[in-house]
Amino acid sequence: MKSGLIAYFAGNPIAANLLMAFFIVGGLIAARNLPVQSFPDLDLRTVMVRVESPGSSPREVEEDIVRRVEENVIGLPGVER
Repeated sequence: MKSGLIAYFAGNPIAANLLMAFFIVGGLIAARNLPVQSFPDLDLRTVMVRVESPGSSPREVEEDIVRRVEENVIGLPGVER
């Protein structure tokens, strides 16, 4: 007769069924303890603005676009800098 794990479980179906029941119960317990989150945690204190201006130099972008965005955002409630 062959020895090994598969041969043991083939000869002892009750042991195989108990092991299967153990895995099923363990999986159900683990599934109930998994944290489930509907929405991810977001840091709402940071805003990123991306402006593309092809052909413009960095100085033009700074003077024409970035300053205008900063001036309009500064007056909003909750904006510190």
